Amino acid sequence: MPLVLAGGKGWLMGDFQSYVAKLGISDRVILTGYITDAELIWLYCNCYVNLYPSVFEGFGLPVLEGMQFGAPTLCSNATSMPEVAGDAAAIMLSPYKPEPWTQAMLDLASHPDKRHQLGRAARARAKQFDWKRSAASMLAIYEQAIRAPKRTSMKQTTSDTNGHAQVGNVS
Repeated sequence: MPLVLAGGKGWLMGDFQSYVAKLGISDRVILTGYITDAELIWLYCNCYVNLYPSVFEGFGLPVLEGMQFGAPTLCSNATSMPEVAGDAAAIMLSPYKPEPWTQAMLDLASHPDKRHQLGRAARARAKQFDWKRSAASMLAIYEQAIRAPKRTSMKQTTSDTNGHAQVGNVS
C-alpha cells in the first residue's frame, strides 16, 4: 500500500522528495500537495491507517479529524496527542523510533478486526470533542472569573520628578 502524504511541505521538508528518491521508494510515496476539504475527508475515510508521527504539535487536529471519520490512528505519544487520542482510540508510539511504527502497521495488517475496532474507537473518542461544549466551557470560565473577588491592591508604576520609575501599592 502506498504512503500518502497530504498537504503542503511542512517544517524541515525542503529536500524530502530527494530523500524519498534516495531511499528508492518514490513509487510507493504519494505527495498530494494541498488538497480540498472534500479530498481530505475522502482520504481519512479510505485510508488504511492515519499515521501522525509528529514531534511538535499544539493540539493534534489532524489526529482528531482522522478519528472523526473513523480512520484507525497511529500517533505520537508526545505533546498533546495522548490527550487528544485517548487510551483506547489510537496506538501511541514514540516519534523517534520507526521500528514500532512498522510493527504496529504489520500487526494491523495481520489483524483486520483490531484495525476495525480502532476505527470504531476513534469515532467514539472524536465525539467527545465538540465546539459547542468547548465554547460553553470557555464561557463558564469567563463567568467564574467575572464573579471572582477582585484584588483590593495592585502595584502601580509611577515616575518621580526626575523621571525615574517608582513602584508603589495602590489601594
